[in-house]
Amino acid sequence: MNEQLVQLLNQQMAGNQQTAGTPPMDLSAMMMQMLKEKQNKASASTEQSDTDTSSRLKRMAADLRKFKRIVQSQRAQLEVASEFIHQFADLIGACQECLGQVPECKRCGGTGGPGTHMPDPQLLEWIRPALDRAAETAPAAEQSQH
Repeated sequence: MNEQLVQLLNQQMAGNQQTAGTPPMDLSAMMMQMLKEKQNKASASTEQSDTDTSSRLKRMAADLRKFKRIVQSQRAQLEVASEFIHQFADLIGACQECLGQVPECKRCGGTGGPGTHMPDPQLLEWIRPALDRAAETAPAAEQSQH
């Protein structure tokens, strides 16, 4: 189509006898047809691009929801672990933040090791059976080493 239009234009501009009878409408119609074809191609390309973008956005939104669920799960697990460490610290009478192991600790400055504070009596009762059992086996272990 482009080549035909160019030929017609060249012939008209040259005053060619063959195009003398070609009405100007034919040139306009050809030009309009070419414009429509270009617009259709651009429209199809835009639709494909929009579809690709929409698909990518949907995948990204799904990934974001997945990552949010993972973060929520990890926060819940961290909260459980933190609560466990605080209970353990209370059980042994140590700093709840670092168990006395971190010199830069804002709470104890690294001096809150086991026995620094009074252990929680309820937690001691809860663990008493394990402590009693450990005390029973400790003398036997010490005698076998001598």
